[in-house]
Amino acid sequence: MATAVISIQPITRRIAPVWHTIGLLFLVSLPIVRGIYQQSRGGPDSQIFANHSQVFVRFYIPVLIFEWALAGYVYWGVRRNGTQLRQVIGERWLRVRDFLRDLGLGVTFLFAGIVCISLVIHALGPGHSKSIATILPQSPAEMAVWLLISMTAGFVEELVYRGYLQQQFVGFGMPLWLGILAQAVIFGAGHAYEGTSRAVAITAFGVVAGVFAAWRHSLRPNMIGHALMDILAALLRTA
Repeated sequence: MATAVISIQPITRRIAPVWHTIGLLFLVSLPIVRGIYQQSRGGPDSQIFANHSQVFVRFYIPVLIFEWALAGYVYWGVRRNGTQLRQVIGERWLRVRDFLRDLGLGVTFLFAGIVCISLVIHALGPGHSKSIATILPQSPAEMAVWLLISMTAGFVEELVYRGYLQQQFVGFGMPLWLGILAQAVIFGAGHAYEGTSRAVAITAFGVVAGVFAAWRHSLRPNMIGHALMDILAALLRTA
């Protein structure tokens, strides 16, 4: 009888070539540059986009394309280095109780992330945060696409930041705490379009996510909790 695997040993070697990591850092720097440019326009309370009608063309479709391009690039790099993707993500579920365990951990991660982001924003104040209301869904069709975006973000962003970058930084010789901090800073900077306060809060969330992934030796609870957080943001907006 097969037994459930609770965790796997963390990867302590490079999971992809150095040049591949440089390429990934270049790709994830693109939204950082764009976000800094958007943040520099208008007042601190201005909307991300002028009106919601632009959301499909300027946000939904580009995000889906870009995130899955990142996932494909990561997959190509780790496979080229002889690493299995499941070694980066964590062992697959063998029983229903494995899924239920990670679902429970994912919900725990969700609440930990919400508390972390809320505390940081409360401490810094919303004065340098741009409203994200214009990108949230306002119709059933948009909600359907948002669900796809949320699940995509949960999978891809955890794979890229807590999976690939965090483990690769450790493979480069960084201590684990520094690898967690480095990926979190890059992750937070990628949300600069949401404003300074939220970018800092999301960096703190990235630290929590990195610690959680390192403790669990799996990205699955993170992926579940991350997707649920994005879905919850839309549900609260439309409630």
